[in-house]
Amino acid sequence: DIKKLSESIVFDPIKLTDEICEKIKGPLQRANQIMVIEKNGSFTYSILKEIGFEKANKLTLIILEPLSEEIIHYIFGENEKLPEIKFIKDINEIENMPKFDIVIGNPPFQDSSKIAKNYNLWTKFIPLGFNSVKENGFLGLVSPDSWLAPAETQNIEVRDVLFKNNLLFLDTSSKKHFPKIGSNFCYFLVQKNKDYKDTEIILEDGKKTNIDFNKIRFLPGIMDSYSISIVNKVLN
Repeated sequence: DIKKLSESIVFDPIKLTDEICEKIKGPLQRANQIMVIEKNGSFTYSILKEIGFEKANKLTLIILEPLSEEIIHYIFGENEKLPEIKFIKDINEIENMPKFDIVIGNPPFQDSSKIAKNYNLWTKFIPLGFNSVKENGFLGLVSPDSWLAPAETQNIEVRDVLFKNNLLFLDTSSKKHFPKIGSNFCYFLVQKNKDYKDTEIILEDGKKTNIDFNKIRFLPGIMDSYSISIVNKVLN
């Protein structure tokens, strides 16, 4: 049944997708074309709650597993009008799609068909997704937080996207939504322009702060209030 089949996919909790979509509520309501990197329908449901289910035609769902489409139909019901669903076998197919006002979702972190541990799909999805965004459009994704590390040198393209554009928001407390997974996660919202001032950050302890990434291009491994207070003292 669908429950057993869905065990092969890490679901995006509706609490997380609601949280992300609330953060980008205004742009979502103004957008005409929205790309959703989808697994189980959570992002789609959260977006449609914000913009109205009658506007489902504004969404293009990108799925990498055929099972995802089954799950989405199961959740929404066969009679519900669904957005366009595109199944892609190669993430580079995204390059041939039209530009979108918003690209949002939780891309797969690693290609399970590849043996090499460093074959990370998320490092490819971020620049691909960003290139699919129109000027002044928005990219909002869940990702591992390794690109924030001080010694990070591998993910140059990822860091260029996030640090050389308008990184509006970063939540480093996203691990709470995936308690059974060992990695640390974050989600971010970046706008495709150079009008950068600073970034609003939700720390691991749930507290808020602002960081100017023009002054520093990393965050400490433990992202709590105490660590950030030290960073701010160094910067100021």
